[in-house]
Amino acid sequence: MDVITDGILIALYLWATVAVIKQGTWNKPEASCDVYLREEDGRPMTDCGSAA
Repeated sequence: MDVITDGILIALYLWATVAVIKQGTWNKPEASCDVYLREEDGRPMTDCGSAA
């Protein structure tokens, strides 16, 4: 009986750990980038800044 209880507790701990890690990585703001074409030669330029 103790083995089953220990297994359940370990599974819950791992599930909670994975949930916290996923929440932390999924809620990070992404950098916003705009792409422009230069008027002189048409080469692309980017203007990247952080969304924070």
